[in-house]
Amino acid sequence: MTVQQWVDSILRLVGHLVSWPVVTLVIVIIFRRRIISALSALTGRARSASVGPLSVEFDEVAVEALQDTVRQAVQEPGADPTRLADFLGEQISKMTGQSSKRDDESFPGSRILWADDNLRHHLFEVNYLHRLGVDLEKASTTTQALQALDSGRFDLVISDMHRVEDGTEEPRAGLKLLREMRSGRRRTPLIFYTSNAVPFQGDEEISAYGATVTDTTSDLFAEIRRTLRRQPEDA
Repeated sequence: MTVQQWVDSILRLVGHLVSWPVVTLVIVIIFRRRIISALSALTGRARSASVGPLSVEFDEVAVEALQDTVRQAVQEPGADPTRLADFLGEQISKMTGQSSKRDDESFPGSRILWADDNLRHHLFEVNYLHRLGVDLEKASTTTQALQALDSGRFDLVISDMHRVEDGTEEPRAGLKLLREMRSGRRRTPLIFYTSNAVPFQGDEEISAYGATVTDTTSDLFAEIRRTLRRQPEDA
């Protein structure tokens, strides 16, 4: 079986695993090594794959980030196989949306602060940034994010919108962070990465700060690259 066929099979397998809970454990155990092997082979020239009726060209950095993500996910002790399959399906689908342009681009020395109370859900994105050479610092609350901003220079801040802070649901925690950044005259570029960007598109506070909002991985990476490319010129 070719690499392309393996990726196609993996995508279809992960998509159906949750429907077959009785055999999920067996399938994951049998296939986890083969999944890793197939993804490890998807480098260099073999960066395209058939996904159903479509032919997909993958961003080489995204392929490497997905390899890292799969290895980390399947090696977690006591991982529930059904949830693992669902998680891998989400991570693989993120990779398929990436453009193959500018594979050789990297940003060593760039610093990003990511405020999110559940970054494991974004394991692929985190690994992608690491592959770009980014120094990534994590904060799970607005307070931690502000402390980090006070203690060092960052080229970019990424924030979710909804967080649990001090045991309380904060649906607009991201906006709270933005307001604090504005009041402290911090002008660090800010990207909101949220599950639903629509309610915040055209928000006056976000526009006034010059921040952006997205709910897609491809737009997130594109905005990160645009922002980090501008840093040397602005320094």
